[in-house]
Order: sequence, then C-alpha cells, then structure tokens
Amino acid sequence: MDPQPETGTPSAAASSPKRPRTRGLTVLLRICVAVALVAVLLLRTDVGQAFSIIRGAKPLLLLAALLVMAFPLAIGAFRWWLLLRALGLEYPYHFILRVHVSGYALSTILPTSMGGDLLRVGYASRRGTVERALSTVLTDRILGVAGLLVMSDVASILLWLHTGSPGLLALAGIATVFVVLVLLALVVKPVYDRFTGLAVRVRFLRLGERAVRVTDGVRQYRERPRLMVLSLCLSVLVWLVHSTVWFLLGVSVASTAPLVRYLVCVPIVALSTMLPISVGGIGVRENSFVILMGRFGTPESTAVAVALLFLAVLAFYALVGALLVITLRRDQSISTSGIKTSL
Repeated sequence: MDPQPETGTPSAAASSPKRPRTRGLTVLLRICVAVALVAVLLLRTDVGQAFSIIRGAKPLLLLAALLVMAFPLAIGAFRWWLLLRALGLEYPYHFILRVHVSGYALSTILPTSMGGDLLRVGYASRRGTVERALSTVLTDRILGVAGLLVMSDVASILLWLHTGSPGLLALAGIATVFVVLVLLALVVKPVYDRFTGLAVRVRFLRLGERAVRVTDGVRQYRERPRLMVLSLCLSVLVWLVHSTVWFLLGVSVASTAPLVRYLVCVPIVALSTMLPISVGGIGVRENSFVILMGRFGTPESTAVAVALLFLAVLAFYALVGALLVITLRRDQSISTSGIKTSL
C-alpha cells in the first residue's frame, strides 16, 4: 500500500492506526490457524496411541536426531558466511553461526520470518553497509528456497510416479517458475533496468533508492558463478540432512519407512510450511507429513508421533537460539546504530 501524505483530513488521520491493527489481526489469525490445525491433527488420530509410541522411543536415536539437526544450521550459517565475504563483509564464522541460530529462533517463534532476517541484517551490518548485509540475506533466502525447490521437484515427480497424482508436482512447479522469474528479473538487464526505473520513483523514505542498492548487491553475485553453484549445493545438502533427522526420529519409534520416503516427503512438507498461514509452519508441517507418509502406508499414529517429535526438536533449537538472542552482544567493531544510521 502506497503511503498517504498527512493532509490533516479525517481519512488520513483515521488510516494511520489501521496498520498496527491489521498486523495484530494477522498475527492473531495465524495463531488461530496453527491451533486449529494442531487440533485437527489430534482429533483425527488416536492421541493415546501416538503418545504411547513417543514414550517408547529409543533415547539414543532421539539424541542422534537432535545432534544431526545442528548440521543444517551449521551449513546454512556457512553458506551465509560465504555470501557475506563475497561482498566484503568479513566476520568470524563462529559469530555468524550464533547470529544465524538466533535468527532461526526468531523465525520459528514469530508469526513471520522477517524478525529473524532483520536480526541477521542488524548484526551483519556495520555503519553504512546495511544494504549490502540485506543483499546477502536476500540472496541466502533465494538460494535456500532454490535448494528446497530442487528437492521438492524431484520428490514430487517420485510421488507422482508412486500415487499417480500430479497435484503436488504442480504446486512445486508453480513455486519453481515464480523463483525462476524473480531470478531472471534480476539477471536480464532490460528487465532489471525497467525495475530500477520504477523503483527510484518511490521517494518516500528513499525506499526506492534503497531497494535498488539492495538488488544491485544481489546482482553482484552474477560475477561469482562458482560461489552460486556451491551455495546451491549447500542448500540441497541442508534438506538432505533435514530429511535424515526425520528418518532418525522415525527409526526411534520403530517406523519401518526407509530413508527414501523421507527424502520424498520432507521437502514437500517444508515447501508447504512456506504458506504464510501459520506460526512457524506449526500445524501445516505436521498435517502435511501425516498425509504424505500415509500415502506410503505409514500408520497415522506413527506419523503423528514422528511429527510431534520433530516439533520438539525444533522447539529445542528455538530455545537455544532464543538464549543466544538474549546473550548475543555485538563486537566493538560492529556499530550498534548501523541500521538506524543507514535506514
């Protein structure tokens, strides 16, 4: 929505408080959707049996799943660290790892992932480098989604061959086409010039000019094709390990589903959680997993048990990240007013 000038008219004055109310309503709606979806999940299955399966889980395998879950976070932090270095933002990897995990916590807890991304931009920006830091986060996001779509497309094809239903393939295909169009808009010069010509006309708070600087930073990665290929491979690796975590949780509750089923289902489940209808994908993720694994013959109670265990793993790392948010302190070399100064 374009900003309205303050004209002193009743309509302009009345429009100012609408945005906070709208945001609050959106947050409340997402919370309600998450609660409703979890309730549907619990009502459609034998809750007692599901929790009985969870109580019988093997502790060592649960611990293994918990430890393996650290690898996707470490790999994601490494990918972002490489992107930061490519734009001249030099930080120790251990610092970027802490910031990345903190951002992950906020993205998991808050109704939108914007909080986690803003935290990453804040800690990765020195005075005057906010646009470059934002470019790295945006590129990191695009590459993460691209890796997920690679896995989802392959998984959807395999699921189509198994069930004969192309519906999920169509969903993954639409998402892939959208991401490809965004990338083409950044890469193809006539299209990008058209975008910048329109963007610079937005003079409110110099948002158009800043958007161009951010996208210019993203375009700089065109000159580093090896880095882009490596980052995409790291994104795919993240989802491979992610699927392995689900598999270990399944084995811990004596599920007989092989790893390949998780490699098929988990990327599609992750793709479904990108729908902005819930808090941290809660409810969407669990119902999607139960439905997809059910197509492969996994008992519903077992699938629910695995989904709830994975939710517990997410909660653990969200807690770790939340503690890092509280204890994380900027180094003296990082300006605490970086964002305020540049924005």
